[in-house]
Amino acid sequence: MALDLTFWSDYGGSPIDFGRLKQIVVYQGKHLGDVLLTTPLIETLRDLTPAKIIVCSTAESRLLIDDPDRNIFWNERHRGVIGAVRQALRITGRPVDLFIDLNGSIDSLMTKKVVAPKYSIRIGEAKKRIFDGYTVTLPRNSGIGRHKIDQHLDLLRRMGVRGGSLHRDLSTITLDKNINSDDVSRLERLVDASEKYVVIHPCSRWLFKTPSPE
Repeated sequence: MALDLTFWSDYGGSPIDFGRLKQIVVYQGKHLGDVLLTTPLIETLRDLTPAKIIVCSTAESRLLIDDPDRNIFWNERHRGVIGAVRQALRITGRPVDLFIDLNGSIDSLMTKKVVAPKYSIRIGEAKKRIFDGYTVTLPRNSGIGRHKIDQHLDLLRRMGVRGGSLHRDLSTITLDKNINSDDVSRLERLVDASEKYVVIHPCSRWLFKTPSPE
């Protein structure tokens, strides 16, 4: 779909001044591919605001996220109420202006409650709970037929961000910075860059993504 949508005119906008934000938390506690699909949202935020951006995600995604030079920080996701409180306490050194929930889990909800953001928004497909208390929840049907990247960017559209301000390409800026010479050497020993090659990933954490033996 085109980026300049009239979709949100049906729901009303909730614009905020990104230039005045000091700290933003993005909660994406899913697997590595899901975190990669979050990078356009993170890069858009990086262009919109000077705020410190903290991304709560899995340990394996740190190389994709942690970039202190650009004021982007990784915070490991911990499951359950106790884990959520523990990770939230690592964030509360300064007030959180905006909490973006891409996970919809109990621990993302508990983290949000502990950090007590001024403004919070969550993706529409997240499970609805009567005690959520989010400032804005996208309509549950807003993601139907739309790429996950656009579903993430819809959160920013809901807050008044439009058009050319939105990044839609996946970003490996942080990953490229975090890969060292040893990583490159190991890769070069495995792959001849002058030759064409195919990578086959035969199994997945999710059964529906795993090819049959045939």
